[in-house]
Amino acid sequence: MTEKNGTVTTYWKNGKVRHIENWKDGIEVGEFYSYYSSGKIRQKGEWTGKNGHWCECFTEDGILLYRMENGKEVFEHENIEELDTGAPYE
Repeated sequence: MTEKNGTVTTYWKNGKVRHIENWKDGIEVGEFYSYYSSGKIRQKGEWTGKNGHWCECFTEDGILLYRMENGKEVFEHENIEELDTGAPYE
C-alpha cells in the first residue's frame, strides 16, 4: 500500500469540494478543510506537529460552534445544542 503524499481533494456527488487534506509520507500535515454539500465551510484547521493540531467547526450559516487545540476544546458556543444540526460528517 502506498503512503499518501500531497494534497488530496474529495468531492460531494454534486461536484462541490468535500474535503481538502495535505499529506506527507502517510501523515496528515498542514492545513485541512471540510465543507458542507452546499459549498460552505464546515471545518478548518491545521496539523502543527505529529499529534498537534487546531480546528474550528462552523454551522452552515458560518457561526463558530467550537474550537479544539491538541484534542482539547478551548471554545464552545453557548448555544451549541440549538445550533448544531447534527448533520453527518460523511
